[in-house]
Amino acid sequence: MTRIGTQKEEPGRVVPDIRTLIPHVQAIRDAAQHLHRLGDTFPAISKNAARILASLRMIELNVPEIPEDPRTADTP
Repeated sequence: MTRIGTQKEEPGRVVPDIRTLIPHVQAIRDAAQHLHRLGDTFPAISKNAARILASLRMIELNVPEIPEDPRTADTP
């Protein structure tokens, strides 16, 4: 693990390398998209999955090292 970021680090605090988080974010995205598709039979699942996807989008915008889902990327 390496220290990253511009925030003031606490003594002894180790920040994980962002690259190690990428597969986890992608797995969460895949699972949330799957749940969203299942929402036809259970609307609450679809709505909550949409919120999860929105939160992932905020992570993608704030952490440039995490690749964006090409289906949700802004188009010029």
